[in-house]
Amino acid sequence: MKKLILFFNRFKHNFSYVLLGYLLFCIFVVTSAKGEDYQKAAIIVSREIKPYFEALEGIDDEFSNYSNITFEVFFLEKFQGKSITALKNNLNNSEFGIFVGIGPEALKFLWIDNEIKKPIIFSMVLHPEKIMGDKSCGIPLSLPIDILIKDIKQSLPSIKNIGLLFDSLNNDDFFQSASKYSQTFSINIIPLRVSSKKDIPSVLKSHWKDIDGIWMIPDSTTISESIIQYLIKESLLKKKIVIGYNKFFFESGSALAFVFDYKAIGIQTAKYASHILFAEDTKCEKKNPHYRIHLNENLLKKLGIIYIDKNNE
Repeated sequence: MKKLILFFNRFKHNFSYVLLGYLLFCIFVVTSAKGEDYQKAAIIVSREIKPYFEALEGIDDEFSNYSNITFEVFFLEKFQGKSITALKNNLNNSEFGIFVGIGPEALKFLWIDNEIKKPIIFSMVLHPEKIMGDKSCGIPLSLPIDILIKDIKQSLPSIKNIGLLFDSLNNDDFFQSASKYSQTFSINIIPLRVSSKKDIPSVLKSHWKDIDGIWMIPDSTTISESIIQYLIKESLLKKKIVIGYNKFFFESGSALAFVFDYKAIGIQTAKYASHILFAEDTKCEKKNPHYRIHLNENLLKKLGIIYIDKNNE
């Protein structure tokens, strides 16, 4: 009996040390998680629109994989007057480890209108370099021109002459680059220059015989829903194709469209943000956004145009 009591006392004594060690370990883990390894991100969103909400969903999904990252969302359009000043002060004096601007307005707010010293990255911005210059870091809403031309050639190998519809004031640089890269892929980029929407019918009329299709790019002069539908209708009448850059083009009857996956871009954004937060050596760079090529197979078959679905390769 005395041996049993002695054993119990020793066990109780040792257990106390074990329990104390366990508690200290738990405190250490929690302290570490909320210390230098614990990070918080500020997500600034330009507007409350569906593509941005889808990107936010991707960010939420990805950050949920990290126990040491939390984030807070601020919808920029909700802040006006004194409240926008309060937001600036809050962000400038906060303990956020990184700032993410979704959309151009949010990026401009972070990069130009504030004095933030922590890393700033963007997501869902068409021309981030116009705001951040050479220091652009994040996921743009555009693809490099060489990738676009390569994808067009590989998806539609029989297409040789593509008319690029654009306003020189907006996209002359795009045309010059496209002309340069197209030579590598044996494609002729024919400029369809316009200075106003009224020029479009006459410019097309003088070039229909020279082109296999029209390539439409983001351009404030040449893009609207009514113009897209008009161009697709006219192209079909001439047995030509239209190449577009979002789902609306595809749903309206374009032969090929580059369609961005906004949720996947959100996941990319969160992965890049987490890498910046915890990597010792991270260089600033733009990463190509996730996208898919949508081909209108029924239309291409009807027109007798050879196509290759890269998504199924």
